Amino acid sequence: MEQGAQVAREAGFDVTGEVREGKPWRVICDCAKDLDAALVVLGARGLSRVESVLLGSVSAKVLAHASRPVLVIPAARRDD
Repeated sequence: MEQGAQVAREAGFDVTGEVREGKPWRVICDCAKDLDAALVVLGARGLSRVESVLLGSVSAKVLAHASRPVLVIPAARRDD
C-alpha cells in the first residue's frame, strides 16, 4: 500500500494510506465517509455477468451504497 501511495504523492496527489478489515464495499464506503472524500475511485476487474453474479461486484455495491460520488475505471480489454 505504501508503495502505491508514494507513487500517487509523487504525481501530486494528497494520499492517505490505511488498512481496514471487513466487507470490501462497506469498508470503502465507511472510509470515504470518515475521510470526507470528494470522490471514490475504483477499478473494475472486468468480470463477465455470470462471474459478477457468482462472486459479487464490489464496485456495484459501492455505487449502490456510497454517500459520495463514485468513479469506476473499467479493466482494459485484452485482444487474444
